[in-house]
Amino acid sequence: MAPCRPGPLRHLDPVGFAGGPACAGLGVVLDGRGLARYQHVETHPGFRRRGLASSLVHFAGVEALAEGARTLVIVAEPRAEAIGIYRSLGFADAERQVRLQRPADASVANAPGRDARTS
Repeated sequence: MAPCRPGPLRHLDPVGFAGGPACAGLGVVLDGRGLARYQHVETHPGFRRRGLASSLVHFAGVEALAEGARTLVIVAEPRAEAIGIYRSLGFADAERQVRLQRPADASVANAPGRDARTS
């Protein structure tokens, strides 16, 4: 297995306007090794259903591919309304994710190497 080396991360941050302040936006992180991951695709509720998110996701994908990305990744909730947008732009299910969590107070008290007697 090849050693894990961080690539040069690069960010794309397109923003959508509808004749005033920003009403939609997203971020894309390029890892420098061919992967581009969308983050925080958002549209203000008052500006939804106008094609802003579709346009931004498409534009950001074109830009990421021009920057050397070979794979575009977007993570979304399975029942999210936005799934239809992503599928219409050619994205397809690739895997399912599992979300793990624990209470914040347990994260310190149960940290590896921490002696509970000193807390």
